[in-house]
Amino acid sequence: MSDSFYPTINLDFLESILENVAPEVFVNKIKIGDTTAFVQPGKKALHKRFFICRELQPNKISFESATSLAIRFGFMKELLEWLEANKDWKDGAYVETGS
Repeated sequence: MSDSFYPTINLDFLESILENVAPEVFVNKIKIGDTTAFVQPGKKALHKRFFICRELQPNKISFESATSLAIRFGFMKELLEWLEANKDWKDGAYVETGS
């Protein structure tokens, strides 16, 4: 289980924003257990068109995974707006407490 201090992103939100911002992204979506794989169309090598998201909790992926997709497909603004409206983490993850 992931640390509850770290932000998580809703996988449904991520899929909907990918479909709106970059509709050419999806050719195929495959879900196996807690891993969702996406394949882009095109004739590039498969490793350049294939990406996966692993769920930390049911229907939630890590902030790092979502950020890498936002950078790749250009929807960082939408991701940050969603995070501001749907805060899903505890404050203080990087604060060291006294011993």
